[in-house]
Amino acid sequence: MHGVRCKFFFVLTVLSLGSALARSQTQTPQHPLEALKSQEYWTVHGVLHATGHLDADTFITSVLLHEPAKSEVLDPISRQADAVLLPNGLTIEARVDIGSRQLLAMERTAGRSGTRVRR
Repeated sequence: MHGVRCKFFFVLTVLSLGSALARSQTQTPQHPLEALKSQEYWTVHGVLHATGHLDADTFITSVLLHEPAKSEVLDPISRQADAVLLPNGLTIEARVDIGSRQLLAMERTAGRSGTRVRR
C-alpha cells in the first residue's frame, strides 16, 4: 500500500509541476526583466519572418530580452528582444517590439561575421 501512495504522490507532483510550468510560459510577464516566455520567442520569429529577414539560409543564433532603461522599468511593461541573425555568413542584429509585433531596428554588425554552421 505504501508503494501505491508514493507512486500516486509522485504522479500528482509531476502533473502539478508540468501544469505550473505550462501556465508560467503562457502568462503575461509581471516584470520587464522577467525572462522571455516561449510565446515571446515565437513572436520574435514571426516578426522577423514576416518582414522578410528570415529565410532558409538564415540562422538565428540568439534571442535575448532587451533590457529597458531604468526609467522605463516603472512604465507599463513594454518588452523588446534583441536577435542575432546569420544570413549567408553575415551578422545582423535586430530589435523587435514584442507587444506591437514590430521590427524596430535592423543593423549589420560592422567588422564581424558570423560563424557559418554547415548543414
